[in-house]
Amino acid sequence: MHPAETVNYYNCQKGKGRFIPVDDGYIFDLGKRKLKVISIPGHTPGSIALLDESNRVLISGDTVQNGNIYMFGLMREFHAYIESLRKLSSMKSSFDMIWPSHGTFPVKPEIIDVLIESAEKHLRNELECEEIEIRGQKILRENAIAAHFLCSI
Repeated sequence: MHPAETVNYYNCQKGKGRFIPVDDGYIFDLGKRKLKVISIPGHTPGSIALLDESNRVLISGDTVQNGNIYMFGLMREFHAYIESLRKLSSMKSSFDMIWPSHGTFPVKPEIIDVLIESAEKHLRNELECEEIEIRGQKILRENAIAAHFLCSI
């Protein structure tokens, strides 16, 4: 995992298990498949994507998807999220499809630019939203066009 995620690891997992730190550019060599780590903080500080260049696939985790993107709670940050999306957008020529953790599978790279636009609208308080409850906590569910941002009230 990315070293920036250790705070969540120790707070949520109580430090159980062992992890190997990976950073931007680290390559997982799986033999016939290599996955390049792309650091994309925002959803969490240690969020990463994995780029399979030979198959032209981006594995985006929770950051790029058309489902609910959790942006409430500890260490979620929209400015970092937008910069990470811009980073991925600049790499769109390297992949033809995105495999997200949630929502529809796969999604097209064009969703990245829609999420950038929506996140910028979030910062300007321009997104339609509704109050919902998750695990006893009231949050805002913002319509982010291609997805929904779940944010603190």
